[in-house]
Amino acid sequence: MRVLCVNDLPPGGTSGAEVHLELLMAGLERAGDEVRLFTRPPHQGVARLADTWDRGARRALDEDVRRWRPDVLHFHNVVRELSVAVLSAAPDVPRVLTVHDGRLLGDADGQGALLRAWQRGLRAPMDRSVARRRAGVTISVSGPLSKRLEAAGFQQVRHIAPWTRAPMTPPVSAASSTDLVFVGRLDPDKGVDVLLHAFAQLDDIDARLLIAGAGSLEADVQRAAAHSAGRVIALGRLDRAEVSRLLAGARAVVLPSRPGLRPEGAPLALIEGLMHGRPLVVSDDPGAMEVAHADGHDEPAGLVTRAGDVADLARALRLVLTDDALATRLSAAAQIHAASHGEDQGIPQVRDCYRLAGAA
Repeated sequence: MRVLCVNDLPPGGTSGAEVHLELLMAGLERAGDEVRLFTRPPHQGVARLADTWDRGARRALDEDVRRWRPDVLHFHNVVRELSVAVLSAAPDVPRVLTVHDGRLLGDADGQGALLRAWQRGLRAPMDRSVARRRAGVTISVSGPLSKRLEAAGFQQVRHIAPWTRAPMTPPVSAASSTDLVFVGRLDPDKGVDVLLHAFAQLDDIDARLLIAGAGSLEADVQRAAAHSAGRVIALGRLDRAEVSRLLAGARAVVLPSRPGLRPEGAPLALIEGLMHGRPLVVSDDPGAMEVAHADGHDEPAGLVTRAGDVADLARALRLVLTDDALATRLSAAAQIHAASHGEDQGIPQVRDCYRLAGAA
């Protein structure tokens, strides 16, 4: 099967959607498919007006389809750069759309009030209308996101849990570590500020908070690290091998997301935490809770706290740091949950969606 993937950005990097795309393309090739990528350089300056409806991207995709003749078009994140105009290209080719987050549903990329109003009130309805009409099959990365898409009128929605690679570094016993780890964007919707305040309440416990990533709160993280006597460590951006080493030595992976600012899809950092057998500490964000409390598993892989509640997060962190039996139990459950996020399950499900959309 010839698969042409369409995405705003190239695969790889540190963003969850682009990492997922990299894993998808590699997995499809191992399954015997021919895979190519369509993307274009980001718009700059006044050209960013084309982000709303990029006729040039649509024409370029039409030309790629004419030359290569794919069996299926697999769209991913196209709202930021390519625009939903590309969804109207090559109307006779079967198409699948993977929704990685809630942009099509009005969730903002950033946290500013003006951006949220623009996204929810003006752009998202148009994007959503085009996507509903043009997507043959819609893949959702989480159960909660599937329900939102169905409520918004999307047809043939299929939930396929994201997958990731096996650990590059063999994990240690969670109970032998006192390191809490955060990996992700350092922005308010990820709850980084809440995490810093909660950890500050644990100054009676011999523990460290290791924070990897970049974003709008990076300076706040660095200031906290500078005044923490080595208890908070700001690591900046890490590559995949470095992230694996970090997770392998963690007591727990923490992601206190704030869904009121921007709900999660299916956080890759948590899935990688499961793959490393790490206990999770998450907020009551639906996408994060699904990873920690996956259906079909008797034991949860993590603790859930109230989003934005510093005291509740501090309580959960104290519990996972001081209760070795709990850490061991959550770690064992994480290893079981990890089996739901293997490539051997994800790739066949995606290829089934191609056939459902009409690909040969």
